[in-house]
Amino acid sequence: AVVSTQSTGVPQQNIYPCLLLPCVFVFNIMPLPRLTPENIVALDCEMVGVRGPLGGEVGALARCSIVNYHGRVLYDGYVRPEGQIINYRTRFSGIRPHHMIDATPYSAARREILGVLDNKYIVGHDLAKDLQVLDYTPTSQLRLDTSLCQHLRHLSGCDINRKPSLKLLARTLYII
Repeated sequence: AVVSTQSTGVPQQNIYPCLLLPCVFVFNIMPLPRLTPENIVALDCEMVGVRGPLGGEVGALARCSIVNYHGRVLYDGYVRPEGQIINYRTRFSGIRPHHMIDATPYSAARREILGVLDNKYIVGHDLAKDLQVLDYTPTSQLRLDTSLCQHLRHLSGCDINRKPSLKLLARTLYII
């Protein structure tokens, strides 16, 4: 990993693609387009609970953050979900009611987010949930999920049949 400092002065770390390349082979897929820093983004979404169609709670997008290989922010915004928020999940999401005041409506945010993700390798942890809340299904060749990467599981000492937490991976790889 390489440490860089953004304008905030806070050290940030980037993982070289060589750490992620072994993850690609977990999916048993066709040869991939060339993996370059220009076409790699990292995605993380935060969800809140909204009232579902049957009255229960379902997850809805409340914040999306996307950075490029070098740590430059490509998108970072609060998203107003379609539906009544019944659980902010603040302990996990960090989302509070005041974040929703000027939040971008879901449909507008989704359009912008999908524009950023178009034809990019998407790196993230447990990406299925983030992609589901965006209602986006990129080809599996463009998804690099750190929770499914056997190479990272091995490096972290995690059981091969269990998904490691992001906290465990970060601690093992000395990112935190």
